Amino acid sequence: MAKQCQACMGVYEAIGDDGLPYFHVCPPITCAVVKRNGRVGLVPIARLQDTDLVRVQRGADVVEVAVSDLLPDDQRIGDRTIDRPSGRDENLEVFVNTQRQRITRIKAEGLGTVDVAPDQPARLPVLDAP
Repeated sequence: MAKQCQACMGVYEAIGDDGLPYFHVCPPITCAVVKRNGRVGLVPIARLQDTDLVRVQRGADVVEVAVSDLLPDDQRIGDRTIDRPSGRDENLEVFVNTQRQRITRIKAEGLGTVDVAPDQPARLPVLDAP
């Protein structure tokens, strides 16, 4: 049975086609540096607004433009990735407790998983309104 991560909504099988176990890790989120309402901060790419101002390399110049005015050849300056909040990391950590017992657990439970049928479409997250 396939699993769906509740943090990133990724769907995966615990055992790959090659028979090896798969340890899911949520991908990071790519953010742009924007100026919004006079404040500078990081905004996930999926949540950019047309009125956000971004710095771009345009030819030999660095200019600040609204997202709605971006040209196909513009390259945003300052994009970076951040860890996904409440992300899941199924890679294993090994601890030895005070009784010298070896304990193995996943690194981060995140928001957990749900079982899904392989042919069931993934449930997509509802994004906040801008």
